[in-house]
Amino acid sequence: MVSADEERRDLASPSPRVSVIMPVHNTQDDYLRKAIASVLCQTLGDFELIIVDDGSDAYVRDCVMSFHDGRIVFHRFYTILVW
Repeated sequence: MVSADEERRDLASPSPRVSVIMPVHNTQDDYLRKAIASVLCQTLGDFELIIVDDGSDAYVRDCVMSFHDGRIVFHRFYTILVW
C-alpha cells in the first residue's frame, strides 16, 4: 500500500510526455488549490504533476491529497531542504 506521503500516479502511463514540477512550502490553501486545478485542466492529458513539499505544515499535504487524480505525484520532505 502506498502511503499518503509517497508517490501517487496512475501506472497506466509509466512515462508521461510532460512533467510539471510544483515546489511548495506553506503555500496558502486557496492559491495552492487554484494552481493545482489550473495544471489539471490543461487539454493535454499525458502529463504528471510533481508536487514537492519542502517541510510544510500538514494542511499542504491535506490540500494536495484532496485532489483524486492519478497524474499527481506528491513528494514530502519533513525538513526544509538546504540548497
